Amino acid sequence: VYRDPRGRRVIGYYGAIAEWFDVELVRKVAERFADCVVLLIGHDTIGAAAALSGLGNVEFTGEVPYDELPFYLHGFDAALLPFRVIELTMATNPVKVYEYLSAGKPVVAVDLPETAQFGELIHRARGHEAFLDAVSLALDESRGGDERHAEARRAFAREQTWAHRAR
Repeated sequence: VYRDPRGRRVIGYYGAIAEWFDVELVRKVAERFADCVVLLIGHDTIGAAAALSGLGNVEFTGEVPYDELPFYLHGFDAALLPFRVIELTMATNPVKVYEYLSAGKPVVAVDLPETAQFGELIHRARGHEAFLDAVSLALDESRGGDERHAEARRAFAREQTWAHRAR
């Protein structure tokens, strides 16, 4: 399980860092939660690493093999879906949320149509301030170690089979 070498809590994201990724939102997360590390895993095609280089608590790993993602995911204290609300993301079913939930992690996502299906299993936010508040709630939840919520998230993820999708 990934642990920050400096002992900070981990706010994490993995996936493509592309035109749908909200760099300014991640900047605000890093600034508000300066005592945490914001760990970004994925191929950066928009210059996010350069744009966020002045923040000492933002770290980029670059792309990692898919089978290594659980190592990082299980180390997250909060998992993010920091997408811009654009035409593309409005039609996106974010697979990474299912993966985050499979590890029982608190998830903070922008409020997209496809995130409504997760109900209270995730924190959905409209706007940057609401997103920051939701990250705070997710970190509190993670700190509290509420296994009941974590198991509900894992149970939901276990149900997401192809047979379930066909039904």
